Amino acid sequence: MARADTAGVIAKFYGDLRELIDKSGHDQAYIARRLHMGKSTLSEILNGRRARPPHLDNVILPIVAICTGNDEQRALAWKRRHDVLSGIYQQTGDLRLRPPQTPARPGPAPGAVRPVRMLRADTATFTGRTEQIDEIGRLPRVSPPS
Repeated sequence: MARADTAGVIAKFYGDLRELIDKSGHDQAYIARRLHMGKSTLSEILNGRRARPPHLDNVILPIVAICTGNDEQRALAWKRRHDVLSGIYQQTGDLRLRPPQTPARPGPAPGAVRPVRMLRADTATFTGRTEQIDEIGRLPRVSPPS
């Protein structure tokens, strides 16, 4: 499975798990209490911020049981999905979801003069910067490139 495909499978697993909780009418705090874990720990799991797959018997199956009223068929389906997730982990060693990469903005050309940064005019919420304003006033003026 290509890395893009595995990322999609991982994202779908966690997205569907969050959706299962949302549709159940239970909030994450309730689920976390039932699992005897902190809400932030559950949030890390549900948002794919852990390298390892969540434990099947201590996390996934109890969430499914709580959210579906112990529906054995749905638990079996989630077990199969967890097996796929575990296989991906064995291949990649990391299941963390990563935010999409945004291209870096190009910087100034080498040797280019950077424009002087200006401070906002004095306002009620921006006071006490007289030293910095004086320092900016002492800098030589540079014309922007044409």
